[in-house]
Amino acid sequence: MIVANLPKNIKKYIAMLLAILVAMMALVGCAETTESSSDDTELLETYTQIPQDGIITQEQIASIAGQEGTWYFTGSIEDGIEYSWAYDGSMIQNPVEQNLKLALTEDGTDEIKKAAEDAPYCLAVTIADMYLAAAPTLTIVLPTVWEAQRVVYCIYEDEQLYELSDAAIEVDEEAKTTTITLTINKAGGTFYVLGGGSIAEAKENESDRDTDASSNQDDASDNDKDSGTKQSSSSASSDETDKSQSNTASEDEENTCTITIRCDTILDNMDKLDSSKKEFVPSSGVILKKTTVTYDEGDTVFDILKAVCQKKGIHMSSQYTPGYGSYYVEGINQLYEFDCGENSGWIYSVNGWTPNYGASEYTVENGDVISWEYTCNLGSDL
Repeated sequence: MIVANLPKNIKKYIAMLLAILVAMMALVGCAETTESSSDDTELLETYTQIPQDGIITQEQIASIAGQEGTWYFTGSIEDGIEYSWAYDGSMIQNPVEQNLKLALTEDGTDEIKKAAEDAPYCLAVTIADMYLAAAPTLTIVLPTVWEAQRVVYCIYEDEQLYELSDAAIEVDEEAKTTTITLTINKAGGTFYVLGGGSIAEAKENESDRDTDASSNQDDASDNDKDSGTKQSSSSASSDETDKSQSNTASEDEENTCTITIRCDTILDNMDKLDSSKKEFVPSSGVILKKTTVTYDEGDTVFDILKAVCQKKGIHMSSQYTPGYGSYYVEGINQLYEFDCGENSGWIYSVNGWTPNYGASEYTVENGDVISWEYTCNLGSDL
């Protein structure tokens, strides 16, 4: 060979060049492999069949986050029940993995039917424990006919039935199917869809608690005015005008929403509460009963809270977190995070759904129902 006849120093030089060339080719191959792997993430189509494990990845959810439109995820179980989840892309701001596989059965629901005063129809719906990326709509198609005039979506806890929401029902007599449509605001556990012509009203979590006298609220506000501790951004006195109540808007153009502030869970955990904070806990657990307010277009849940606290003279403390680009509510009515245990603090929900992003990032819409609640266990007690 020609190479064999070259001087040793030349052969050594050629060998070094060959080694460098091989290394460069290897690096290019790795880069191509990495690029190929990043392209393997499956982007979502308008209709997606739910995989066997039920997982829609964070990357897939991110591909529709903030987008206008609705995306559907369909599945079924062996006994012929079909179901479909519908997500509004514009409502997804913080994409997280979703497990959309359901367990659905009408068997073993006699106890639930009895709790609903012998409701004739009941479907158990088991949803995986997950943080909902939005408040999706769930449609269930049953291969049977429910002769029901009303359908409700409930949860059964402590031998009591609590209504979460109404559900829509549509019966196709010819196809012998029943289609039930409802909004999912809570995941993790077994829920129940009850149908009947005269189902007794399932006991609502909010109804009994929202009947508290406004005097409790006033007492809480008075207590608040006397204290100024731990404030990084406090509300002004009650004589200030509510920012959200614009004088320039005519009554027929006003947008309205409702807001409630509660700390009921503390009443069941008084042994964990900082002793210096007991005076700020109303005996009813209600700091602000359900109140209707007007707001300006573009206002956020945080804006509504700040404005109503200013008007009602309720202390509110918040802090801007640059990492998330939003405001974090540290305390309301002198009750702060960690005041009632290491897992305690304030959580907000809108129309029953708890978003996984800051209140200053959630833009309010007309008719929204806003609730601020103090949790003693990361929201599991709400």
